[in-house]
Amino acid sequence: MWLDTAKEFRQLFPAKKYKIILIGNASWCGLADEFPYWDQVLPIDSKKFKSFSGYRGDCLKKIKNMRAHIAIQPTFSREFYNGDTIIRASTALKKVGSVGDMSNRNWLKKIISDRWYTKLIPASEIKMTELERNSKFFQGFPKNHTNYLIPVCLV
Repeated sequence: MWLDTAKEFRQLFPAKKYKIILIGNASWCGLADEFPYWDQVLPIDSKKFKSFSGYRGDCLKKIKNMRAHIAIQPTFSREFYNGDTIIRASTALKKVGSVGDMSNRNWLKKIISDRWYTKLIPASEIKMTELERNSKFFQGFPKNHTNYLIPVCLV
């Protein structure tokens, strides 16, 4: 996620009312932890996570136990065994993602995983930069939320 978009999410979910938990690839989570846009960073080893292992089960249990109220998966090229599975594991009442494209999944996986979201934000198939793509996602993101301290999970 680009830092401009991270700033926008922090403004939408201010620290006095929300706790933002970033779940991401362990290869860049150390860097992400240096920024003030989230309250907690959960690194995931994506190679280990893709296997059906104890590691995967432990990660999914941690995500479930976060008790997030809102889970956000902004990835355009969603992956069934990564981001979509994390959304499924979350107990969030609101699960928001991108309609995305089909580059990392087939139609069966799309049909199955789309059901795990409460809102899918439309996305253009037109080629654009990641920064533009994140901006479009944020523009389509619902802006009405409750005003008490709740965990928000960004995948």
